[in-house]
Amino acid sequence: MKKGFKYVSVVVALLLVGVLSFYAGQRSRFAYLIKNERISAMEKLEATLYLIQKYYVDSVNPDKLVEDLIPVLMNQLDPHSSFLTAEQRQQELENIDGYFYGIGVTFNYLKDTVVVLDVVPNGPSDIAGIQPGERITHVDGQSIEHLDVSADSIRSKLKGPNHSVVRLQVRNPESGEIRDVAVTRGVVNMNAVDASYMINDSLGVIKIASFVSNTYNDFMAAFAKLEQQGMKGLVIDLRDNPGGVMQAALLLSNEVLPAGRLIMYMQGNSVPREDFRSDGTGSLQNIPIYVLINEISASASEILSGAIQDNDAGILIGRRTFGKGLVQKPFEYYDGSSIHLTIARYYTPSGRCIQRQYKLGQEEEYSMDWLERLQSGELFHQDSIHVNEELLFHTMSGRPVYGAGGITPDIFIPRDTIGYNSYTSQIFTKGVIPAFAFKYADQYRGALKSLGDAQTCYTFLTRQGLVWQMANFANQEYGIRVRNFLIYQAEEKLEDLLISVILNYTYGRDASEKAGNIHDPMMQCAVKLFDSGVYTPMQVPQEDLMLPDTLAQSVFEKTPDVVD
Repeated sequence: MKKGFKYVSVVVALLLVGVLSFYAGQRSRFAYLIKNERISAMEKLEATLYLIQKYYVDSVNPDKLVEDLIPVLMNQLDPHSSFLTAEQRQQELENIDGYFYGIGVTFNYLKDTVVVLDVVPNGPSDIAGIQPGERITHVDGQSIEHLDVSADSIRSKLKGPNHSVVRLQVRNPESGEIRDVAVTRGVVNMNAVDASYMINDSLGVIKIASFVSNTYNDFMAAFAKLEQQGMKGLVIDLRDNPGGVMQAALLLSNEVLPAGRLIMYMQGNSVPREDFRSDGTGSLQNIPIYVLINEISASASEILSGAIQDNDAGILIGRRTFGKGLVQKPFEYYDGSSIHLTIARYYTPSGRCIQRQYKLGQEEEYSMDWLERLQSGELFHQDSIHVNEELLFHTMSGRPVYGAGGITPDIFIPRDTIGYNSYTSQIFTKGVIPAFAFKYADQYRGALKSLGDAQTCYTFLTRQGLVWQMANFANQEYGIRVRNFLIYQAEEKLEDLLISVILNYTYGRDASEKAGNIHDPMMQCAVKLFDSGVYTPMQVPQEDLMLPDTLAQSVFEKTPDVVD
C-alpha cells in the first residue's frame, strides 16, 4: 500500500515539474521573441496574444480573440476569401449537397401565419396528407401563429434529423377545422433547375438557379423532358445565377462541346496549371444553344458561358457578367467553422481571366461595381461597356473577346426600363406585388386550379383587371395613392409580374417563368434568332435585330374562352 502511494507521489511530482518547466520555457521563449528584432510576423502575433493573456488589465478569452481575428485576416485578402462560422458552413454544405431533411413543403409566412403553398410530390407532407392552402398553426405543441419571427426561424423548426417525427396542427382555411398530423421527416431535394418549359413549339428553356451537386442531374432530366416535347433548340437561362460548384459547370460544358475542346484551365501560386477538356459524349452538341446572362451571372455561370463563347458553341445574349475568375478552396477547422481561401485563377479556353479588378482589403469598393456600371450607363447602352484593349483574345473562329471584368455577350440587350416610374417604385419597394398575388391566389385557389392547366389560367387572368385590383389593394393596405396615368404606363409590366407570381402559387415555377418571359427582351431575342435560322455566333447579323411585337401570342397560344 505504501509502495503504491510512493509510486503515485513520484509520478505527480514529475508531472508538476514538467508543467512548470513548460511555462518557464514559454516565458523564456516569449521574452526572447519580444526582444528579438528579427522575429517573423507569425511569431510576433503569437507573442502579442501571449502578452494580452498575461498582462491585459481585464480578463479576456484568447480563443475568442483568435475567432474574431480570422475574419479580419480574410478581409485583408481578395473579396472572395472568407470565414464561415460552423452554422454558416453547415448551411453552405446543405446548399452544395442539394438536399436537407425536412417535411417537404413550400410555405409563405404571411401576416404571422404559415400558409402551405405547395407540397413535394410523394414527399413527407404529401404522404401525411397536408394540402396546399392549409395553415400550419403548431409545431410539436408550440404555436407558431402571431409571432414576430422570420421565415428562417420557422424553417428551422420544420427541419430535423432524417426519419424523426414532427407533430403539426394544421387548419383548413375554408372549414376552419384543425387537425393533428404526424410527419416523418425525410430527404427534401432542393431544385437546382428553377424551371424548364417550351417557349414555343420547338424552342425549350432551362433556367438554372445555382450550381450545386445535383445541378447536372437536374439539368439533364429537364433536357430529356423537353426533348420528348419536340425541342429543337435550347435557351439556357443563367440570369441572376451567382454560380457555385465548379464541377457542375464543367459537366454542363462537356455536354455542349465536341471531344478534346478546352473548357477552362486553372492556375495559382501553389497550384500548377490544370486543363479541363470535353470528352465528346455530350447530348447538346448538335442543337442551337442560346445563353442568357446579366450583371449578376457569376463564377460557375461564367465558366459555362466562357466555354460556350470561346468555342463558338452558342450565342450569348444579355449584359456583361459579374466578373469572378477566382477559385476558392474550403479549409475546415475542428469546430465546424471554415475559411474559403482563394487558391487559383481560372481561365477561359481563349486564355482570358475574366476576374474584374480589385484591391486587397477593399471589399466595399469592389462590391460597388454594380453602381459604377449603373452610373456609367453600361446597363442601358452597349457603347458604355469599357473593355481593356490590351487584354484581347480570340475565339476558335477568330472573333475578338476581352479579359478582365466579366464576359461580354455576343448580343447586348439593355436593361428594360419601360414601365418604371415613381408609382411602380413604391409598389416594388413595399412588396405589394407578391402580397397581392398571394392573397388573390389563396382566395381563388380552387377556382384557378379548376381551370385545368396553366395556359387556360393565363388567359383567364389577363381578363381580370389584376393591375387595377392591385392598385386598390395597394391604396387600402399600404396607403399608395392610385395614379391612373402612371399605372397605365406600367400596366403591361405589372400584369406580367402579377400573373407570373399567381401562376407560381397555383401551377408552379415552369408556368410562372413562362408567363414572366412573354415580353422579356432577351427571350424575344433568342426566339427571333432561332426562328430566323441564326444558330451560331458567326451568323449573328451586325445590324440591330428587329424583334417581333407579337411574341406574346406565340408563347401562350390563344385558348378557348373560359367563364370569367
